[in-house]
Amino acid sequence: AMQEERYSLRADFSRATLKPTLAELDSVRVELSQSTKARQELQELYEASQLQTQQQAIELETTRAKLVEEQQEVEALARGLRLAREQVTELEESVSGQRSTAALSDLQGHDEADVSDCPIAPMATPEPNPFG
Repeated sequence: AMQEERYSLRADFSRATLKPTLAELDSVRVELSQSTKARQELQELYEASQLQTQQQAIELETTRAKLVEEQQEVEALARGLRLAREQVTELEESVSGQRSTAALSDLQGHDEADVSDCPIAPMATPEPNPFG
């Protein structure tokens, strides 16, 4: 009977000791489950963030490539504009030089005395119009 009582006391003691431990275990399981869910959510957010970062990197690279292309076009237009300006300047200098040469030759070819001595040519009579 004493032995039985001793076993009964041990069983009661064990149950009393195990009950809080089991409750703690259940609490830990719930926390672990919540933690696992939170970790999964964080992982999903991280993956979504990575995907968004990759998409932004692709967009950035596409934009950079377009900008490089536009810059090359602008540089080509600037070169064309410089070339056109140089050609205009050369033409202006050429025309200015031709005018100067023509004016100089006019001055050298005629002096005032020669001009006043030139006879005025008589006007030619117009020819009759064959159609009219």
